[in-house]
Amino acid sequence: MKVSKFNNVYGETKAYKKYTGLKLSNTVPDSTLVKSNGKYLSCIWVSRGGGAFAILPMENDKNPKELNIKVPDIFPLFRGHKDHVLDVDFDPFDQQRCVSCSNDSDIYVWDIPTDFTIYGKLDEVNDFQTPVRVLSDHTKKVLQVLYHPIAKDILASTSMDKTVKIWNVSTGKVIYSIEHPDWVTSISFNYNGKYLATWCKDKKLRIYSFANEGEPKLFKTFSTHKSPKNAKCCFISTNEVVTCGFNGPERQFAVWNVEDQEDESEPKSGFANVDVSPSVMLPFADKSLSILLLAGKGDSTVKLYEKLDNGDLHELTDFTSQEPQKGFCIAPRLPTNTDVHKNELFRGYRTLNDKAIEEISFKCPLKTDRFQDEIYPDGPSFQSTFTAEEWINHKSRGDALPVVFQFKDVYEGNELIFSSATFKQETPKPSEKLTTTVEIEKGLTSLSLALPASPSKDDQNVVSTTLKHENVNDKKTDAPLKKVDEDLGNEATINKLLSKASSLDNINNAEDPSVDDVDNDNEWEVVESPKIKDAELMKKELQDSKVSNHLSESDKPEIKQEAPKLKNVNETEIKKDEKQELSKVEQTKVASSSEGKEINKKEEQESIKVKQPDTSLLAEKKEVSDIKEIPVKENKTMSLKQSVEKLSSLVLDLTMVVEGLKEANIGKDERIKELEIKIDQLIAATKN
Repeated sequence: MKVSKFNNVYGETKAYKKYTGLKLSNTVPDSTLVKSNGKYLSCIWVSRGGGAFAILPMENDKNPKELNIKVPDIFPLFRGHKDHVLDVDFDPFDQQRCVSCSNDSDIYVWDIPTDFTIYGKLDEVNDFQTPVRVLSDHTKKVLQVLYHPIAKDILASTSMDKTVKIWNVSTGKVIYSIEHPDWVTSISFNYNGKYLATWCKDKKLRIYSFANEGEPKLFKTFSTHKSPKNAKCCFISTNEVVTCGFNGPERQFAVWNVEDQEDESEPKSGFANVDVSPSVMLPFADKSLSILLLAGKGDSTVKLYEKLDNGDLHELTDFTSQEPQKGFCIAPRLPTNTDVHKNELFRGYRTLNDKAIEEISFKCPLKTDRFQDEIYPDGPSFQSTFTAEEWINHKSRGDALPVVFQFKDVYEGNELIFSSATFKQETPKPSEKLTTTVEIEKGLTSLSLALPASPSKDDQNVVSTTLKHENVNDKKTDAPLKKVDEDLGNEATINKLLSKASSLDNINNAEDPSVDDVDNDNEWEVVESPKIKDAELMKKELQDSKVSNHLSESDKPEIKQEAPKLKNVNETEIKKDEKQELSKVEQTKVASSSEGKEINKKEEQESIKVKQPDTSLLAEKKEVSDIKEIPVKENKTMSLKQSVEKLSSLVLDLTMVVEGLKEANIGKDERIKELEIKIDQLIAATKN
């Protein structure tokens, strides 16, 4: 049973970049070591007598197609810190700016030259030693720096001086200083920067709200992992935040809903144990996709999860490799680094043996070439929602949303249009109607039904139907199809079409499936020839039947000018007027059929075939001496209305089965958890 649209996501490294010849630091145990903004890649460098980090351009202008990129032995580094660099972050609204923090308790702001490169022959190799600005209000080493997701020049930092500071980078001044009982090891903003999550050494996860102007307010507090080892936190959506820590030797993670849960409450799904390892797990998330990645230091695996609408995490396919990583990061989804035509979702970067960085493309294979909106939600742009001053003074800044672009424009090659994002609904409300789509392929016609997932009796009577007639050989059908689509957008038009289809069924004596007539299934039905109508009346009926059957002008059945010859016909020649009568009888029958029959002419057999959407029926050819009656074996046909009712009941039954399977799966998980607890108790009792 498919529960996730990202079930088949996988990581691929073949045909993607690999940077070699690096000298990565191994003295910062809790750092991610690498960061990317889609244009540059930063990595903390080995240095003596101070701290340094390197900036690697993602594209080599000298050789754009080069995949195995050997970094020069000597190239410009960013130096200036008096001690080891611990973290680097890029400005989300300026690709040429980044900040770094260090053991020396300072934060440096750097501008990257627009013509910066490390490839090819360099005229001069001069390290960058003078930052644009120094932020120096912390009194002990700064562990992490993080830019605000929608406000320009707003930066958060955490330090061993037990404070989290919010800075205005443009002025170098501290806006807010948030005190903690112990030093904070990890911080994370949510999707629009309304909340800031902090994990403190007192084992508490704290959520601070920036919803209104003024000092941030402590919104929620949660007791997390029992081990005193450092833990990490990361928002994966608007309201959910993940913590990664330890319970003794076991690594574990938990998901917290900052709005639905009360203070000091347990995580909704409990603590999930991963494995036994002494190294910390680094959490990363693409907040627009709600995908979580867990990369353990020293592991050769990156675990992937998707947050479902009910708040649970669904495990996806792990990325595995033969080489372990110490550092990891993911790049923002941008038009320049997300290949939509190859089903790429985003890219990650992992370190290898402190000497190389490997690029990973995470892809989601699809069975269609059409653009998928749910796979590609809007991506973050380089336009900020607020300036620093606007964000500081805004009375309801928590309601603001990031400025985004549509990946559909990237897919179609259109000019990017930027607009304000919209929040995704976190959990479906009971009053909302979830739709289930059922597609039925019958020959050239596909029928789509949009039904409520749990409809009431009144809802069952209102069924939205959409008929699409496909004809790949005739482009003239486009205009009539547009007209049909417009008509189907109106509920009154749909009801009118259903009523007309029902009346056509009565005219054609369509069989009612509710009537049990099993004994007569193999009997022949005799269809008498109707009275021949004049040419104008026939033309009018053909035009009406085109709308009721949703056929375009090019799809009208071909009218034979001559009566077809039948096998085993008597030697007596059929009169000309009787031939015309037979042709008009067959024409009237095809035009009035509500299922849209198709007449195929085969010159080799010189016979008449009537092709229905499910099966093709060959009319029985008998010896004809006097054409008065044409015995035809008719397949049982259902009216459109009857088909819709039957499909509606099938969808309801399927929904009930799915719900039952979900409940059974939840019950199985609970029993497994109870069994694990009992096993742990037995092991503890054995040790005692």
